[in-house]
Amino acid sequence: FRVPRGSRLTADASTSLDNVCGETGSLTEAEREAAQQARSRLEGEWNRASDCRRVMAAMPGLRRPPWLASLERSPVLATKNATHTDKVMVVLERCAAGIGLTLPHWPDRARLCDHQSPLTLGSDTELLKYCGKRLEVVHGEDTSNGWAYTHALGKLKAYQALLVTEQAFSNVPLADLEQGELEKLMPPLALDREATTAESTKEATAEGAKVTTVATGEHT
Repeated sequence: FRVPRGSRLTADASTSLDNVCGETGSLTEAEREAAQQARSRLEGEWNRASDCRRVMAAMPGLRRPPWLASLERSPVLATKNATHTDKVMVVLERCAAGIGLTLPHWPDRARLCDHQSPLTLGSDTELLKYCGKRLEVVHGEDTSNGWAYTHALGKLKAYQALLVTEQAFSNVPLADLEQGELEKLMPPLALDREATTAESTKEATAEGAKVTTVATGEHT
């Protein structure tokens, strides 16, 4: 089915997907250490997707849930060339490992899917895109035309849709939540809370409403 814009997985659907690979929302101590080592190793290589993937593949101990390989082989990426696939998968692999995702002009603490909130198969992709937009408002825009995180999260959402029914995407859209409710959903280190003002939050919400993905065929 075609995933509607802004639709979100229900809590039950998210848990069910996480259970497919026995995932939890935290890293083991060994996985955390591996993520820290990989993070240091990948400095300066963030824009070379194939290089980053080779580095991560060679590092022992990194969290690498089986769904990553399944997604790469799925219809979601079946028609894409190697460059496109690498650019999508490197984002998902970094986030699933707890290495996290940042941009060169963001401070180190501003990071999506760090060791405290690694990406899982059941992750709320709409919330993560909102977090990314909010970080952009505070620390600077993504100038990669969506390749920093938006396209990859869209592919994950499209893959989720292959595994569940349409009813699984019936959670309340972020646009319908009060700001206080939205704040409670935020990952621990996804945002620089001290630097995020009420005005920037409002702007991020407006920008987040425009976030679309290649996977759903929507356009900004």
